[in-house]
Amino acid sequence: MHQGATRRIGGLALIASAVALAAGSILASPGANSLEAFRALTLPTLSPWLMALAGLLWIGGAVVLTRQFNGSAAEGWAALAYAGALFGGVGLFLAGALGVYGVTGLATGTIFDHVNEAYTALSYTSFAVGLMGIAAYYAGVTLFGVAMVRTPGWPAWLGWSGVAVGAAVVLLHATGLNFTMGAVAMALYMLGLVWVAAAGWHLRDREAAPAAAPPRAVPVP
Repeated sequence: MHQGATRRIGGLALIASAVALAAGSILASPGANSLEAFRALTLPTLSPWLMALAGLLWIGGAVVLTRQFNGSAAEGWAALAYAGALFGGVGLFLAGALGVYGVTGLATGTIFDHVNEAYTALSYTSFAVGLMGIAAYYAGVTLFGVAMVRTPGWPAWLGWSGVAVGAAVVLLHATGLNFTMGAVAMALYMLGLVWVAAAGWHLRDREAAPAAAPPRAVPVP
């Protein structure tokens, strides 16, 4: 596939990932601490589906974004960023899968034995996996920001803002402040998703880096 088309597809994947994760976060149901409360929700399965979709799109877009740093001084940073993106995407996908086929299965009555206990266990498992996935997701944002700062051709504001927002989210998760500063954490999540969409837009329109000129032959005296 032509590199321009690859960048456009990768950029659109990042944008779509940001939109899906933002929508999934808004529609999430952290207050549904019981099976009865979950059954009362209008759209109980939409949020986990969106989270799983966001995870897959984030991994795909991160593959293309990582390739943009091949051969540059930031190639190592981009590789670390991809590792964070991969674990983040897998975490979001697993959290979504637990929500769709585990929690929802209990709520709809397709699983009958010890449903209340199983619901609580699956809910907290999905929650924990999702939180770790989000932390890894934003670790990827941080490291992609570092790679952009160190690579000519990327806007400095995009690189530094990715470092700042991504590191802030990781710090909140590492210290547990995301539980006590929920509004701040949500605001940072959304800022980070705006950054992902901006990175995707820039990747979509990015021109290929000019190839290095071949070395000139030195005449032998």
